[in-house]
Amino acid sequence: MNNEQTNMVINQELIKESYSKKIKLHITLNNNTWRNGYVKSVYADFFEFKDTENPLEAFFFIELKKVEPYINAVEKEVRER
Repeated sequence: MNNEQTNMVINQELIKESYSKKIKLHITLNNNTWRNGYVKSVYADFFEFKDTENPLEAFFFIELKKVEPYINAVEKEVRER
């Protein structure tokens, strides 16, 4: 398995975990756009995501560049100290 495939598997697991635990995420897509919100449903090849600014959107796992828990600006500043 190459790095790109490994990252896709890791991202899928993070999406599935955040869905079951209702964790807010920050996702970055391959086109360098990003979203902050919650996974609303998960399917074999894609998931539905509700951004705080946008309507419900569907993304294929292959479109993901990076998935991480959402951290607001204040929390981020505190962690970086």
